[in-house]
Amino acid sequence: MALQDGLYHVQVGAPGKKTSLLATALATSLPSFTLWHQRLAHPSDKTLATLVPQETYKRDKEEQERICQGCIKAKHTRKFERKPQSRAKKAFELSRSDLCGPISPLSKSGF
Repeated sequence: MALQDGLYHVQVGAPGKKTSLLATALATSLPSFTLWHQRLAHPSDKTLATLVPQETYKRDKEEQERICQGCIKAKHTRKFERKPQSRAKKAFELSRSDLCGPISPLSKSGF
């Protein structure tokens, strides 16, 4: 690493050999399928294959069989058991109203 014009320049690859930074980064280590799955908000395998070229990640047999716990938890739903509200048998047996007051300031009509 050398300082030139106030910037640090990093030599990538072997000296005297022109190599792109992307090619060097891909050659050193590929992110795993699981990492891409998490980065892209847990898409399905088919969607991930459409979004990300297969050359940019590695996937082995063990990873194919692994089950994502986040995906499993997201598919669970809570079950609500709602009880029916009680109903009145006779007129005015059950009444509901909104209560408020006293209200300040008074209205123009004095209420």
